[in-house]
Amino acid sequence: MKIKIPHEIRYLGWLLALMGFVVAAELLVGRWFGSQTLSPLLSILAMGVIALNFNWRHVLFAAAPFCVLSYWLIEDASKYPVIRTTTVGAGGCLAAWASFQRSRLDHQVQEFEAVLKNLPMPWLLSNSQGTVIMASAALANLAGKTPADLIGMLHFAILAAPDSAGSENSPTKPGLKNAVVQIHPFLSERSTKQFLATYITVVVHDEHCLLTILKDS
Repeated sequence: MKIKIPHEIRYLGWLLALMGFVVAAELLVGRWFGSQTLSPLLSILAMGVIALNFNWRHVLFAAAPFCVLSYWLIEDASKYPVIRTTTVGAGGCLAAWASFQRSRLDHQVQEFEAVLKNLPMPWLLSNSQGTVIMASAALANLAGKTPADLIGMLHFAILAAPDSAGSENSPTKPGLKNAVVQIHPFLSERSTKQFLATYITVVVHDEHCLLTILKDS
């Protein structure tokens, strides 16, 4: 049985582990290089790690203890401990902003995926290299596959023009929005029905992707 660790407990574990890492690294650097201090830089990097795994509120909460820890570690070794500690606070604010932007993008992607999953027509979503990254159960059924089977396949290994891959209906031509297509003949359990495909360019995680929606021709 898999034990699920509460989110806040996991956050505190990360915070304490990263603070312990900063202390250990600072003590080692002090032993090897004398008055050199790295704790402000390491604290900023640690908050960057928190930003990748938690939300912006967690990053802002972590900024205060990392500022205190950095000041305590460099107070005797640095000429300007207050200034260097201020950079830790600024780094925490920047990491919190980055975490907020990441959360916003994740929310937009979740909304986009929810809209896709509720489309009644068969559809494919492929990335800029033409690789399928999402597919509806309806389209997978037409291809005689499961949605998981289609992920990773090339778009044009699933959909093809009725006559040939180089026909005038091929969606490889710039600016084309619609074309008549069929499930690729190489898929033996496919439906032989022809469809009108609509191609829509969408942006997912800053990457330009192609959404293909099939309608009865």
